[in-house]
This record gives sequence, C-alpha cells and structure tokens, in this order.
Amino acid sequence: MTLRQLEYFVTLASIQHYTRAAEQLMISQPSLSNTIAALEKELGVTLFDRTGKQVVLTEPGAVFYAGAQQALELLEEARIAVQVGHTDSQRVRIGYLHSCASQLTPLLRSFSAAQEGRAIQVETQIFNADRALSEALELNRLDLAVVLDPGPGTEAEPLLQQKIVAVVGNEHPLAQHESVTFSQLLALPLVMVRPGERFNQPILDAYRAAGAKPNIAICAPDFSVAFAYLSDGQRCFLSPEMPVDLANYQALPISDMDLSRTVYLVYRSRALLTPAADRLRQFLLAQRAQPL
Repeated sequence: MTLRQLEYFVTLASIQHYTRAAEQLMISQPSLSNTIAALEKELGVTLFDRTGKQVVLTEPGAVFYAGAQQALELLEEARIAVQVGHTDSQRVRIGYLHSCASQLTPLLRSFSAAQEGRAIQVETQIFNADRALSEALELNRLDLAVVLDPGPGTEAEPLLQQKIVAVVGNEHPLAQHESVTFSQLLALPLVMVRPGERFNQPILDAYRAAGAKPNIAICAPDFSVAFAYLSDGQRCFLSPEMPVDLANYQALPISDMDLSRTVYLVYRSRALLTPAADRLRQFLLAQRAQPL
C-alpha cells in the first residue's frame, strides 16, 4: 500500500465522484480507477458502491476511510515537526498494532515518566496490519516497530505474549457464557483476518491439532473490520485479548486451551538506533519478565 493510494482513496471518498476527484488530483479518471481497484484487491474488500461515476463508501470502506485520514494527518504532523527543527537524537518513532495498544500505551507512559529530565520525545503510530508497519520501518519512518511477523533485514526480539479469546456479539448464543471450550468453537462460523496474516497461525494450528478445519465465514482486512462482522449474532472472532466495547461484544476466555500469539519488537539494525531509540528498546525488553 502506498501513500499515493491513500491520498487518492481519501480524495475520492470525500468528493464521491470519479471525474471531479480525478480533476482535483490532476490525474486521468482511468488512472484513479486503476489505483482504487489495486487498493481494493490488496485489502480484499470493496471500498465503494458505484452508480455510474458517483460512489459511496461501503461499510469496510468507511472503516478504512477513518484510518486513512488518520494516517495522512500523522504524516503531515511529522512533516511539520521536521520542518520546525525537532532533533532526531531525542526523538523516538515507534509503531505498533492497534491490538497491542492496551499493553504498550502504559509502558510508553512509564518510559516517558522515567527519563529524569531527558527531553526524549516518543512519537507513536498505530497500525491495523503488519504489512504497513514493516513498510514504515523499511522506509525509515519508524525507529522501532511491534509486529507479529518480523520481516527480512530486521533484528527482532520477542516482546509480548497475547492470549487469544473468542469475541461474539451480544446477540450470539454464547454471549451469556463466562467462557467457552475450544470444542464449542469448532463448528462456529468464524471471522478471520486476511489469509496469510501471521496472527492466524496459532489458530490454524489449534484446529489442525483438533482434527478440524475452521469454518471461515468472512475474511476481514483488519481487526476493526472483523469486529463489525459480529453484529449479526452468528459469527465468532478469535481475537487477541484487548479492550472491547462491551456494549456490543463479549470477549470469552477459552477455558481448555492456552491459545496465544507472540509479538516482536523489531528494528532495522541496533547499530542504526539513536541513543534515545535504544534506551526505549532496552526499557521495553526489560518489562518482558513482568506481568503486562
């Protein structure tokens, strides 16, 4: 996914018309259409409902629009920060998955509070997919990244273990339970994040060990969209344990299986880390032995 794709998508979503959006972007309409088609193929969802040249966002499109807007705003803020002269040596840029926010946010606050007068500025970016995180790290937009699948050319160290729980909508038959067994999940229709994501592997391994295949009803492009598919009260999403809006969902522990995933702290090379970035790296790794 590229910055240009995000800019084109946000412009089209705002104007809701191919011709006028192409005119504003100063590109041809076929070029805009091809860019949006490539983005939809990468995400695995339809972003727009089309009526001629008029378009409206689909439900997944609306979710993606909010994230794309936030990403572009963060990039603009970063550009301004560089231009007004922030010193790189005292700045740390760390990106992490949305599903890790509840564990990492208090750690980052503790790090900032423990600096004893050092003017270290921690800049955070939250992502919905490993791929975007890895790309930002590769392009030197991040110093540190917290990912599921460390890419080639990076140094990686295990950071977190996250339990996987069964999340259902309030209308689901299991919503009144305190917990579930894995055997109860075997026949349920599942929402799963896109095939190939590292998060899926412990789930697939658990089904394989039980001699079963997961009943995948829907593949969502990311976690936020996956939760949206639970509203019908039929499907289940095996999610990392994290804060969930309990007005709409129930997160149920799996009582007879310790299902979890490993999250890694990665960076391109320790030799390339600034002193501030290496200080944060050491602080986070020192917390591994403590309950998170």
